[in-house]
Amino acid sequence: MLSAVTRKNKINIGDYPYKKDIANRLILTQLSSTEIKVLQELLFQPSKCRISDLEDCLECDESALYSALETFGRIGLTIRQGDILFID
Repeated sequence: MLSAVTRKNKINIGDYPYKKDIANRLILTQLSSTEIKVLQELLFQPSKCRISDLEDCLECDESALYSALETFGRIGLTIRQGDILFID
């Protein structure tokens, strides 16, 4: 027999890193057009890719790419190890 039990899910706001989420959203509002292009390309990349391959796909300046990747590294989206990029 199945009993109809009304269950109330309790949500604790303390479990959600809202301060980090707000900070990340503020950073996203300040992205340049190049950083937006890099972010869009990152969404379609596997979780591990070569930075040189990413540079070829974007056809952008190397310094602009590294600047964008540094921005995304600060918010925890990417981790750079040499020419390998890990996307979280």
